[in-house]
Amino acid sequence: MTTSEKFKEATDNFQMWLGVLISTVEGTIPQAQKVLDEKTKSISGYSPESDAELILRDISKRLDDVNSSFNNILKSISML
Repeated sequence: MTTSEKFKEATDNFQMWLGVLISTVEGTIPQAQKVLDEKTKSISGYSPESDAELILRDISKRLDDVNSSFNNILKSISML
């Protein structure tokens, strides 16, 4: 596989994960805000803040995926 092909594959993967991150943010931020605003019965058995933290963990996971895929871009051009 050529460097150009590796780069294209890595950038396509990066864009895919970036899209997943954006979707995750769009879904989880309002969900966390709702938990904090409504002060409903806790899903974790703790505070609404703890529930919001649990919800927001998905963003952290997706950020890891985006960072990993960006590292793969750098590897494809021998920069990492």
